[in-house]
Amino acid sequence: MNDVLINFDPNPRAIKTNLQTNIGARTENIESVPTTSKGLGLLPKNELLPGVYIVSSLTRAVNGVCLDSIINTMEPDQNVELTWVVLEGLDERETSLM
Repeated sequence: MNDVLINFDPNPRAIKTNLQTNIGARTENIESVPTTSKGLGLLPKNELLPGVYIVSSLTRAVNGVCLDSIINTMEPDQNVELTWVVLEGLDERETSLM
């Protein structure tokens, strides 16, 4: 049998985030959103621009960013400035599900 060795980088690189992004007309993008939070939390839904929403989700903050989906419901492309978000903490019942 062949042995398999997997090495994980103990010092991952910081994820760089661009505070502005372009969202195509009627599309959904996964983006790195800047956050002041740490760890696992709930990101509440928020309207960034008229018709452009950051989706409510369970996400994890790593190196000052978290991944989330941004939806553009409008016909033209939109240039969006990604605002800093704060994740809501999980209560005891929710953390027991992890």
